[in-house]
Formats: sequence, C-alpha cells, structure tokens
Amino acid sequence: MIDIRDELFGVAPCCVLVKRTTNDNLGLYGSIHSDVVLVSIDREGGSETLYPVYRVRSQPDLDRDANGNVMAHRAEPLPGSVEPFTLLAELNGIPVQAGDYLVSGPEPTMRIGEMLAVPVDRNSTLQVEIAQLMRQVAASVASLALVVGEYDRLAPITTAELLEGRFSGPFDCRFDSAWRLDDRSGTAPTTMLRADCDNDGEFTSILVWIPERH
Repeated sequence: MIDIRDELFGVAPCCVLVKRTTNDNLGLYGSIHSDVVLVSIDREGGSETLYPVYRVRSQPDLDRDANGNVMAHRAEPLPGSVEPFTLLAELNGIPVQAGDYLVSGPEPTMRIGEMLAVPVDRNSTLQVEIAQLMRQVAASVASLALVVGEYDRLAPITTAELLEGRFSGPFDCRFDSAWRLDDRSGTAPTTMLRADCDNDGEFTSILVWIPERH
C-alpha cells in the first residue's frame, strides 16, 4: 500500500512548488519506504514537472531490539535528485511560510451536480468539471510513478502498478477545500484544490491546479 500526501512548499512567478511524499509499507506493515518529490506546477496551464528529492527506508533494527520496536532509517540514492531551496532560488520563488499574504484559505467548495464551485473572493467563484479534476489526479499520480521508479518489495506487484492501479477502475475523490496563492510578482493569483481519495485503504491527498475561468 502506498499513501501520497502533498504540502505547499513555495511560489514563484512561473509556478507553484509542492512537496509530494509517498509512504509505502512494502507489504510488510512494519517497514516504510518513503520518497519525496518536488512538483512544479505551471501557474498558467497547470502542467507539472517532477523533481526527485529524497528517499529513505525505515525498518525494524532486529540487531538492537529483537521485538522490532527500534527502527533503523537508511537514506538511499535517488538518481537526479535536486535540493528544493536551490531550485526555489533559481525560479526566483519564495517559501509559502515567508509571508502571510502568500496563501489564503482553505476555503470550502460546493458540489453542484457534476460541477464544483470554488470561491475566489466575496463576489466570484470558479466552476470546474469534477470529471476533469479526477483525470488530473490520475495523470498526476501516473507521472509520479515514472519519477520514483521501481524498488525492492515483498510482493511481486510493481510500484507503478500500485500507484496507477488505484485509478484503473471506478474511484471517487473529495475536493472540499481550496487555497489561493498570490506572490505579488505580477502573475495572476493561482487557485489550488486538495483532492482526497481513498481507494481501498490507499490514501491519495494531492493538490490540483484549476484554470482561472469564471
């Protein structure tokens, strides 16, 4: 089982930077394999570029504790890894914690049939098709599978099959909250939704870009 969780990291004139973390129990329920990826989301079109950052495996250290209550954490090489703040500086960006004005929200959304109404300010909302949001979630996770690649696990199933397979059949996600990002760089504010999906106990909670159409 692999859980996925996004957190806002930074904002630049070109893009929103999101820290995406996977936690994979490797089918052992006592070990965890984690990958951290930085996702650069274009503020005009929503396209994503993924950068590997860090990989660590945690498992019981039976040499120190035969009961498995002491964990050993081992960082593993991750080809092509980047340093997040170095990339943020290259993009002339700013961490989301650096100013109260950068991020507003979360604001509640409202589902209206097959559409989602997202408040932008007191006087306007954005409307987006829920089916389109679901496609974006599936595509984003498929891109993640390409970046993290394969690694050793107990079961014969591959990492890509675990990540992409959760969306191979009917699935449902909630889009309950929205954030508005404005770095005052001259780029129009950007709206991001949190998608929370539960597929038979595998949790996906990622941030999804939506277009600025009223």
